[in-house]
Amino acid sequence: MKLFRFTLVCILTFNLFFSCTEDNRDPINQVIDNGNGENNDFAQNFGSTIYRTFLGTVMDQNHNPLQSVTITIGDATAQTDAHGVFIIQDAQVYERFGYIKAEKEGYLTGSRSVVPSEGTNKVNIILLEESIAGTVSSGSEETVSLPNGASVKLPGSYVTSDGTSYSGTVSVVLHLLDPTEDDMTMQMPGMLYGANADNEERMLQSYGMLAVELLGDSGEKLNLAEDSTAEITVPLDVSLQTNAPTSIPLWHFDEDGGYWVEDGEATLTGTTYVGSVSHFSFWNCDIPAEAINLCINLTDENGNSLSNLWTTITSEIYGTRGGNTNELGQVCGLVPSNESLEVNIYNYDMCGATSLFTTSIGPYSSDSSEDIIIITLPSDVISETVTGNFNTCNDDP
Repeated sequence: MKLFRFTLVCILTFNLFFSCTEDNRDPINQVIDNGNGENNDFAQNFGSTIYRTFLGTVMDQNHNPLQSVTITIGDATAQTDAHGVFIIQDAQVYERFGYIKAEKEGYLTGSRSVVPSEGTNKVNIILLEESIAGTVSSGSEETVSLPNGASVKLPGSYVTSDGTSYSGTVSVVLHLLDPTEDDMTMQMPGMLYGANADNEERMLQSYGMLAVELLGDSGEKLNLAEDSTAEITVPLDVSLQTNAPTSIPLWHFDEDGGYWVEDGEATLTGTTYVGSVSHFSFWNCDIPAEAINLCINLTDENGNSLSNLWTTITSEIYGTRGGNTNELGQVCGLVPSNESLEVNIYNYDMCGATSLFTTSIGPYSSDSSEDIIIITLPSDVISETVTGNFNTCNDDP
């Protein structure tokens, strides 16, 4: 039986998922806190403010849709529906950076950062459960570990969000995010992009990351007391061990800014990275690289845009990353500068991924756009454009 892949390019008036914005919006504040209490001008890398549309899905770790997740992009908000879907139109973002935050009680805050393209920007976010990996007590040094080898050694000194000293039981939420797992890019916050110690933008290659959250007796969020440090242990997947450097920069995720910030160093100990941290967030072991923003535009031989095709870009040094083309046939993201890259275009159907096209591009020394024409498409790839409006069961828009 022939399997048909039906590609919908939807130009719709969505009132189903409400987004709240002000008509007289001010530009997004260009001063972002770097997570250490010092303001910086890192956001100057993002370019001017623009308005873009975002369509996304939020799921749990079992890929079940999550309803009533609060989505925030700039000053716009929305709630996911019963299918975990949201849309926000005309959200205020930057030319080179957009930050989508997803929040729901019982889960760690999730997010996605993207290089916004014209048309609809599609994102998928997996929220990690706020599940307790272990409990410790204030006043004593204790370690919480996972069966996979990830651990955190805590000093016993904690404070509440307002800086008040905390005494009592501490529940520890701990997750390991393995960069070799398919879901990692949906589970991790932001994207693999950050500010190095010199406040320069870099793309990142992850060797592993931890999500750590501390909760008090009443469920209140805690953190380490001033001048206290904790030791984190990040196990390496076997496929990463051969080329793992003896030391690697540590990066914490700035939940306000939407990017990673270099903050210390981890040392290779056996098959794990071990490092000290002074506060808790997501922590990441990454090699940084200079990067440019690249947009890929896919069309067929007649100039028709090819949407919903999974497009990957592979670097011999920094691995593979990818995304789906939108209804304009475009996908954008950060790639290593001054390096030849391999592009692969895939068609996903019920039988898996089938490569449609492969080519080499680059190197690039500045932000660029690449037009790719796919002359021959499989006969079971059918592309249609559907234009319409969504109404409720009461025939309301």
